[in-house]
Amino acid sequence: MLAVFRHALIFGLGPVLQKAASLVLLPLYTHHLDPGDYGEVEMLTLLVGLFVVVFCFDYRQGYIRALTKAPEPGAHSALISASVLLFGMTATAGAACFFLILPFFCDLMLGYRLGAGYSIILLVGLFADIVNFLLMATAQARLWSSRMVATGLLQFTIGTGLSVYLIVYRDAVPLGLFAGNAAGSLLMMAILLWMLRRDFQIPQRWRATVTPILAYSAPLLVGSLIYFVLRLVDRAVISKFLTLDDLGIYGMSWKLSGLLLTFMFLPFLRSFDVWRFRFYEEGKRTDDVAQIGRVFITGVAGAALLLATFGAEVFLLVADSRYASATILLPVLNAATLFQCCYTLCAASFFVTGATRTWLLILSAGMVVQVTGSIALVQAIGIQGAGISMLVSNMVIYAITAFLAPRYWRIPYRHGLFLTMIGAVTILSLGRTLLPHDNMLQNLAIDSLMVFSFLVFSCTLGAIRIAEVRQGIELSARSLHKLLGKISSRIDPGR
Repeated sequence: MLAVFRHALIFGLGPVLQKAASLVLLPLYTHHLDPGDYGEVEMLTLLVGLFVVVFCFDYRQGYIRALTKAPEPGAHSALISASVLLFGMTATAGAACFFLILPFFCDLMLGYRLGAGYSIILLVGLFADIVNFLLMATAQARLWSSRMVATGLLQFTIGTGLSVYLIVYRDAVPLGLFAGNAAGSLLMMAILLWMLRRDFQIPQRWRATVTPILAYSAPLLVGSLIYFVLRLVDRAVISKFLTLDDLGIYGMSWKLSGLLLTFMFLPFLRSFDVWRFRFYEEGKRTDDVAQIGRVFITGVAGAALLLATFGAEVFLLVADSRYASATILLPVLNAATLFQCCYTLCAASFFVTGATRTWLLILSAGMVVQVTGSIALVQAIGIQGAGISMLVSNMVIYAITAFLAPRYWRIPYRHGLFLTMIGAVTILSLGRTLLPHDNMLQNLAIDSLMVFSFLVFSCTLGAIRIAEVRQGIELSARSLHKLLGKISSRIDPGR
């Protein structure tokens, strides 16, 4: 269990430091981008994300699986070289299709077209994102967690620095955000290619090498498209039935709630994606997986409460008043994120056994709930309806997944505990949202009381164990010390 969280922690250190810096820059963005500008960013990000999903084929799961089972380093190199060639072609094709579709998308969703320079920046960023999808999966499969943290921090520094310069000093709003992201993605691509240079060779029979992975990934690609619609259709619905200003507020709400994904969910998933196959192959590790799930859900639940209390206070203090209403949606969006974490844990049973079509059907049911719910509720109650629809759809996916997953790989997850933790965090967060935020000292006292109550409640239920807390603190200290030692040794090789 500790190995999973050790790699998750190292993978998460980079994003944590990046998001910490992003929070410092948040007032800058809210004061220079009005909600309409942020709504534009949301819609263009949606389009770029769609192309990344389509032209990456959800190749990662099958690719990591193939690398894990590859018998020797030579087979690794052949697989990596063939896959890089494939993704070079798909990234080029994706950029070309994007160039053709972008004007029509802007006419439909924004009501205006972008300039040539703006479009080129989006194209370059899309190309780099598609290639990086494969390169980062390779680094993930090899558990290069420390290297990825250092590379991610460098990417963030360059990209964010350029964005700040363009927004503040050149008034390039919101183009500056995409220009910085494109520069950072290109830098990441160059570094990863250099790190993998020893694996590159002239691919022999590259089609035969990648075809089994593509066949494995085909149903997963459909699932990724369904998941994309499930996760982002609410933005399109808000843009269609409301305004870009409303979309900007909703997008900012998700930016705040998305800190849970960046800090907790994605680092864990990058580690767990690899380890779950190993646990399954080894057999008789289901109790370990269940304990990992308990610790993970408890940690995310605690982080959700911190975000809805202290995090909301900080945001209201430093952000522009135009975005103040973004915190109202936090309890609902955080609950939706927690259910996403739960069903992702359970869905491991489908991936390790290859039962991906079952997972596809489950996501389809959630997508139907999300699409119909978003269209109906957004028109009825505004952006609050989009958040409620997302919550309900994630609850449906979790319920079906928890019921079906044991048929493929039975893991004794404590689903009652998961639901209790989510319910407690949601009730406390909703209560905090309804209370006034006028007096800072009073706010801090209330927030502290709520967090303390949650900790006591969690200990009473057995969700938090003192020995595990002690192990977690020691693990964090060792991992941080190891990472800083590696970074300092590269800066000063003589040390």
